Amino acid sequence: MIGDGTFVTYLTCFMILRGFLDIELQASELKVVDGMVMGSYEEKALVKALHTAFPKSSHLFGMIHCQDNVRDYLSKSSVALDVREKVLHLLFGADSVAVSNCAAVFEDRHAATLQCVRQ
Repeated sequence: MIGDGTFVTYLTCFMILRGFLDIELQASELKVVDGMVMGSYEEKALVKALHTAFPKSSHLFGMIHCQDNVRDYLSKSSVALDVREKVLHLLFGADSVAVSNCAAVFEDRHAATLQCVRQ
């Protein structure tokens, strides 16, 4: 059972963790579990178990996995290699949407990415 990567295995692990956290949180009267932010790679069973065990939590995927997903999608959509690379750079490069340090920079980079995609 351990290490089999199934929803039930992940859920069992997360529910045990939830139980420990609930005991500790009740003792300190905090409700940190409800606002928890978790990160993982995109394994459906793992993500589903996280949301089941911690329904009020938020979930983030690692940037590398997001980049891989975009690359795969563009590839499967038969987007030309040069266009794929340009879009990936606009989304994940050194001066990209993903590393925007404020809302104004994000909006500018987002608009530039959309303009490229529409062309």
